[in-house]
Amino acid sequence: MPDADIITMMEGVPLTLVAFDQATAHACGLLCASTRHLGLSLGDRACIALAQSREATVVTADQQWAKVLELELRLVR
Repeated sequence: MPDADIITMMEGVPLTLVAFDQATAHACGLLCASTRHLGLSLGDRACIALAQSREATVVTADQQWAKVLELELRLVR
Protein backbone atom coordinates (compact mmCIF):
# COMPACT_ATOMS: atom_id res chain seq x y z
CA MET A 1 0.00 0.00 0.00
CA PRO A 2 1.43 3.42 -0.88
CA ASP A 3 2.52 5.63 2.02
CA ALA A 4 -0.01 8.36 1.16
CA ASP A 5 -2.85 5.81 1.32
CA ILE A 6 -1.68 4.60 4.73
CA ILE A 7 -1.56 8.16 6.06
CA THR A 8 -5.05 8.89 4.72
CA MET A 9 -6.43 5.69 6.23
CA MET A 10 -4.81 6.35 9.64
CA GLU A 11 -6.19 9.90 9.84
CA GLY A 12 -9.61 8.44 10.54
CA VAL A 13 -8.39 6.23 13.39
CA PRO A 14 -8.51 7.83 16.85
CA LEU A 15 -5.08 7.16 18.34
CA THR A 16 -3.44 8.38 21.51
CA LEU A 17 0.34 8.30 21.53
CA VAL A 18 1.80 7.20 24.85
CA ALA A 19 5.46 7.55 25.75
CA PHE A 20 7.34 4.41 26.72
CA ASP A 21 8.65 6.08 29.84
CA GLN A 22 10.90 4.84 32.64
CA ALA A 23 8.02 3.52 34.76
CA THR A 24 6.54 1.53 31.86
CA ALA A 25 9.98 0.21 30.88
CA HIS A 26 10.56 -0.91 34.47
CA ALA A 27 7.18 -2.67 34.63
CA CYS A 28 7.93 -4.29 31.29
CA GLY A 29 11.24 -5.57 32.60
CA LEU A 30 9.61 -6.99 35.71
CA LEU A 31 7.27 -9.01 33.49
CA CYS A 32 10.23 -10.80 31.91
CA ALA A 33 10.68 -13.42 34.64
CA SER A 34 6.98 -14.07 35.18
CA THR A 35 6.13 -14.40 31.47
CA ARG A 36 9.27 -16.06 30.07
CA HIS A 37 7.56 -19.48 30.03
CA LEU A 38 4.79 -18.03 27.85
CA GLY A 39 7.19 -16.96 25.09
CA LEU A 40 6.04 -13.34 25.14
CA SER A 41 8.07 -10.80 23.19
CA LEU A 42 9.33 -7.43 24.38
CA GLY A 43 6.46 -5.85 22.44
CA ASP A 44 3.95 -8.12 24.16
CA ARG A 45 5.31 -7.23 27.59
CA ALA A 46 5.35 -3.51 26.72
CA CYS A 47 1.65 -3.65 25.77
CA ILE A 48 0.80 -5.59 28.92
CA ALA A 49 2.77 -3.18 31.14
CA LEU A 50 0.99 -0.19 29.58
CA ALA A 51 -2.43 -1.82 30.03
CA GLN A 52 -1.67 -2.65 33.65
CA SER A 53 -0.47 0.89 34.40
CA ARG A 54 -3.69 2.33 32.97
CA GLU A 55 -5.94 -0.41 34.36
CA ALA A 56 -7.14 -0.89 30.79
CA THR A 57 -8.73 -3.86 29.09
CA VAL A 58 -6.47 -5.51 26.53
CA VAL A 59 -8.02 -6.73 23.29
CA THR A 60 -5.92 -9.45 21.67
CA ALA A 61 -6.08 -12.70 19.75
CA ASP A 62 -3.05 -14.05 21.64
CA GLN A 63 -4.26 -16.82 23.95
CA GLN A 64 -1.01 -16.73 25.95
CA TRP A 65 -1.84 -13.27 27.30
CA ALA A 66 -4.79 -14.78 29.19
CA LYS A 67 -2.24 -16.51 31.43
CA VAL A 68 -0.81 -13.21 32.70
CA LEU A 69 -2.06 -12.29 36.16
CA GLU A 70 -3.56 -8.89 36.88
CA LEU A 71 -4.64 -8.33 33.30
CA GLU A 72 -8.15 -7.45 32.16
CA LEU A 73 -8.36 -9.22 28.83
CA ARG A 74 -10.83 -9.66 25.98
CA LEU A 75 -9.90 -12.37 23.49
CA VAL A 76 -11.14 -11.75 19.95
CA ARG A 77 -10.94 -15.37 18.82
